[in-house]
Amino acid sequence: VFNVTKIWCYRITSTALALPMAVLCGINFACMSFCNVWVVNPLVRCLAIECHLIRQVWDMILEVVFRPLFVTLSDCITSVKMALAGE
Repeated sequence: VFNVTKIWCYRITSTALALPMAVLCGINFACMSFCNVWVVNPLVRCLAIECHLIRQVWDMILEVVFRPLFVTLSDCITSVKMALAGE
């Protein structure tokens, strides 16, 4: 009796909640897509246009300061040889 009741309660509950949950998930997806297309993408493009000078300065700093540092570090690391001791 318990197993049959459990199965039917599960079926009724899942049937009653499936359609509203599907509708809510669809509305959520539609709202997120709308915001992405009409808010986020234009905002990112406007920021890219407005921050072009900052980007050029940042690229120059990376090229002048960090690139030589990382090239030197990579040269040091590639010259390290490791030998595994046998057991």
